[in-house]
Amino acid sequence: MHLSLRAARASIRSAHRDLVFSRAIARFMHAPTKAVLGSHGVLNDLIYGWGNEGWSAHHEYLAACVDSALGTRGAILECGLGLSTVLLAIVAQKRGLSLWSLEHLPIWAERVQGCLVQRRIEGARIHVAPLRSYGDFEWYAAPLADMPAGSPSWLATGRHRQHAAVATACCR
Repeated sequence: MHLSLRAARASIRSAHRDLVFSRAIARFMHAPTKAVLGSHGVLNDLIYGWGNEGWSAHHEYLAACVDSALGTRGAILECGLGLSTVLLAIVAQKRGLSLWSLEHLPIWAERVQGCLVQRRIEGARIHVAPLRSYGDFEWYAAPLADMPAGSPSWLATGRHRQHAAVATACCR
């Protein structure tokens, strides 16, 4: 079978991303605190390896999410799945916490769930929930009855985090 030069480059780039991601995720799983506090290397490799630079969270945001998760004492709520979900699930699993992740795009939920399963990361509960109107804002039609009651230890991250406290309080 004849591959075009473009297809060959894309295949090599994809294999390189997979290799970089696998190595970086292994380093992160071994020492999340060191990965966040150390040089930008591990997080930058994770971002590159994840392969969604246009939409992926940046180093500073990922570091802040992981740092907050390392310090929280309760459940973590994440709004919008991606690389942050993988990292937060690792921290949640290591710390014995629960991570509740909400996503309105099934394809992203599938991608993230596949990554978690492949790496045997069990710290996340992923829910595909459409966005719905709550008057002045849109938020997930979340399974609020199944989620832990809101408490000061909830940490909300992700694209739709600004409405998490209001929605979880008013929609129960």
